[in-house]
Amino acid sequence: MIYFIAPALFYQAGKYNAIIRWFPTSAVTADVLYESTEGVFVRDNQMIYVGEKGTFMTGPAELPEPMSEEEAVRRLEWLLQDFPTYKYVNAAKGRLAYLYMNQNRWDEAERIFQELSKNEKYINSRNASEIKILATRHERPYELPKLSGTVLVDVSLAPTEASSYYMPPPDHYPIVMTDENGRFRFYGIEAGAYTLTLGTVFRNIKGHTLSSAGVDEIELSSEKSTQTVDVRFRKNIRYEPVSQPVYDAEDVVALRWSSDPEAAYYKVELTEVVKQAEGKWEMKGTHLFEEKHVKPEAEYTVDELRHYPLVGGATYLTLDNHYYIDNGYVLGIAYPGSQWKWTVKGYDHNDNAISSSNDYMQFTGELPLLTTSPAGFTEADRLALDGKYSEAIAMYEREGSEDEIRKIARIYFSGLEWEQDGDYAKALTYLERIQHPTTGDLKLMEACYDQAKNAAKKQAVQKRLKQLAQNA
Repeated sequence: MIYFIAPALFYQAGKYNAIIRWFPTSAVTADVLYESTEGVFVRDNQMIYVGEKGTFMTGPAELPEPMSEEEAVRRLEWLLQDFPTYKYVNAAKGRLAYLYMNQNRWDEAERIFQELSKNEKYINSRNASEIKILATRHERPYELPKLSGTVLVDVSLAPTEASSYYMPPPDHYPIVMTDENGRFRFYGIEAGAYTLTLGTVFRNIKGHTLSSAGVDEIELSSEKSTQTVDVRFRKNIRYEPVSQPVYDAEDVVALRWSSDPEAAYYKVELTEVVKQAEGKWEMKGTHLFEEKHVKPEAEYTVDELRHYPLVGGATYLTLDNHYYIDNGYVLGIAYPGSQWKWTVKGYDHNDNAISSSNDYMQFTGELPLLTTSPAGFTEADRLALDGKYSEAIAMYEREGSEDEIRKIARIYFSGLEWEQDGDYAKALTYLERIQHPTTGDLKLMEACYDQAKNAAKKQAVQKRLKQLAQNA
């Protein structure tokens, strides 16, 4: 009696692992095997598309899974072997096929998709698409491919030429897979311009960066010849943690990283982040610095970061229609009490980005952080962070220091409302009050005069900028 009653009680309580362990042949075991694997292949099959024009995803980079992929495969294989008449057996087969795809078990995945495509009771339009895509991993012995190449990393799928960030269903664009050696081939492609885009699950490129040299834009001619493109993912640059947990305005931030033998120089990038929960971060704004560092190191004081020349802050509207200007632009990079994820990028002699210390879309776990002391953070700054710009301006005006005047000018340049042009004349009235303008102040003045179509004043500011550069 216990053997018959206990599995049902465990099932109602969601104690699936107990049923798997103690009651493997019970009446609810098939349901447990099916339901416990729901979502595993969905989570791990989130696609990331990478190319020179950007990186985008169909889902989060990483999500905690209820079980390992290997365990999900074991349970689904168990289900199909011991419960072949289970009510959802075809759906279980499809789930297992996609898990096989994730594991590069192409032959087993293809076998299941072929089997499902012949089942009139299980009609799924994706099966035919997957069968067609899986067939592309094989070379056609008597046909010349129009485009071929190699993806030099363990990448499971290689979709091509999507011209926008919208990815339509499979087969809308030509799409092929790599074979076991990373080779891909496109047959019967019409002449024209294409954008090569690569798709894979995140784990396959974790710890690697796509080298942008000669990857993205492809022009195929009408001649009967094959064009070859070799795509290369390179191991990420390793960063060293910063030397202290919190930095004050006068402190020097020393950034160090491993050398890339193929990099001609490096650039530093800072991204403001806010911690949401354990291991989870929200990205606020990213700034790529202009300086080219030949050696694998860079040093800035926090005060230098806060006065780094930024022109034109990004503006955005939240889901609840709240208008914001990029915090780093208004308050300065590394403003008091902020946290910044730092990244370094390597470039070759042709200015192609070839390596990075950052994983694609990765904002989980431990990050290389620069944390600043809250000393000096004011009530006006809090108002600016909250998007209450008119109130912040009034309070900055009462304070009256050059830093406050600078913040007012940046707000007016960006605009006080969503889709409202900046008040460039107003921004200039505040910039001209700064007695000791920084390079950033002068660049903002240059942009204001450019918007005002005042060529003479713009040239005068450019002359001052040139003198500053010569004296640096």
